[in-house]
Amino acid sequence: MLHPEPAQNVLVDLLLGNTNEHPHHWHKPRRGHCKYCGLQIIWIFTERDRSYPFDLREYDAFGLPPECQWRISTGRPTAIQRPGEKPGSQVLVPHFYVCPQREGSHSTALQRIREANRERAYAESEDAATTV
Repeated sequence: MLHPEPAQNVLVDLLLGNTNEHPHHWHKPRRGHCKYCGLQIIWIFTERDRSYPFDLREYDAFGLPPECQWRISTGRPTAIQRPGEKPGSQVLVPHFYVCPQREGSHSTALQRIREANRERAYAESEDAATTV
């Protein structure tokens, strides 16, 4: 199933973690907003020292293309591309695959996530408009 769950266990630990425990070249993940849809994202460095935007939620790996399945490595906390190892594995998905303002893919699972993100972006924009 594609019920997104907030990635509290992995991402919050990374955001709140103590950077003194990591090598000097380690970059702490940082929060941001997608410039296209406005949804919150988290920037995490990959094992190749490139910063990637990820959704703030983890998703069930079932049905997702392998290139969309990322997880946090142990040791130096970086994002690594690795398909789910068993049914029900939770993975991170780079936001550019599921941004509601970008072109769709042929994966039904990604289309469902993109549609859920479209609804979240609309709800967040409505909330922001009513609080102003």
